[in-house]
Amino acid sequence: MSYLFLVLLVIIGVYIIAPYLNRHKSVAVAGTKQQKLSALQYRRQLISISLAELDFDYRMGKLTEQDREQAMQELHSELGNIEKRLAQLGNAQTAAVKEKLEKEIAARKKQINSGKK
Repeated sequence: MSYLFLVLLVIIGVYIIAPYLNRHKSVAVAGTKQQKLSALQYRRQLISISLAELDFDYRMGKLTEQDREQAMQELHSELGNIEKRLAQLGNAQTAAVKEKLEKEIAARKKQINSGKK
């Protein structure tokens, strides 16, 4: 009899706690998207600094023109890839915000139209 009570208590506890556990997963997913965006923006800044340092080192005579051009090509290539990924993340976020706003506008129009009748 006490086992039945214990099993029933565990089932009720899981039922009560389950919504809180699922909510944290959605927050974690949103956090990872924001983290990716921040990491890409940070990497973009580092590449920009590296490009400036390359020019400075070349002017100071620390690099040959060939070494400078090779390093710049690699950095510009990486910068292009980062810009593409940033655009993809930005477009996904923009589309989600736009969809949410359109739903809110439609609901508001419906509410206004139902109030006029």
